[in-house]
Amino acid sequence: MYAEPSRPGAVVALLLLAFVPLLTALNVTRAPGTLPARWATLRPHLRHAAYGWSLALTFVLLTGRLGAWTLLPLVLSTGLLEAGVWHVQERLQHAARRSLSLRALRRSGLPTLLVAAATYALVLGAWVYLAANLPIPAWAQAHPDAWTLVPTYGAATLLSAWLANHRQLPLLTGLWLLLAALLASPLIPLSSPLLAGTLLAVCAFLTALSLRTLLDPRSYR
Repeated sequence: MYAEPSRPGAVVALLLLAFVPLLTALNVTRAPGTLPARWATLRPHLRHAAYGWSLALTFVLLTGRLGAWTLLPLVLSTGLLEAGVWHVQERLQHAARRSLSLRALRRSGLPTLLVAAATYALVLGAWVYLAANLPIPAWAQAHPDAWTLVPTYGAATLLSAWLANHRQLPLLTGLWLLLAALLASPLIPLSSPLLAGTLLAVCAFLTALSLRTLLDPRSYR
């Protein structure tokens, strides 16, 4: 057993994932009362909300299949993921100021994005490897295939976070909802190899989408 959460626990986690960002969005940038929670205020951000819910739903369903401890490194490394996305965009902006041609931008943008995703995956993989060798109770052990599942899902999440800032929200939302549907379907019992292959396919698709997005000069703003 790999510390699998109960259904009520998963529901509570999903509610918290939605409630905390909502409070932050309404209060972090302005004094209380100056940003009323009206339909006109929230409507422009519904696409972001749908994308966030699709990510949260996929994460909760993965937790149910793999166990809470397997995905714990992803939770604890959220700051590293955000830093990676910020670093990628900063490097792309520097490249845009130095380059005069789109071809030169592509040459600098391609390795920047892929190296960031690969680095995040390697950090997660190293973390999982070290944790597997720590003297922790059996009930807290991660899934045996965590060393492949966690880095792959982490790289996909980083690529998705970068793409979400570049007008790809509808496609990303559909992709994560499709993955969530596969995870939730009782007709498709995903074994570990099949789950690993599914996550690899998602990561490959997001990589291809990222490379296509880099062809747009607006991605370097």
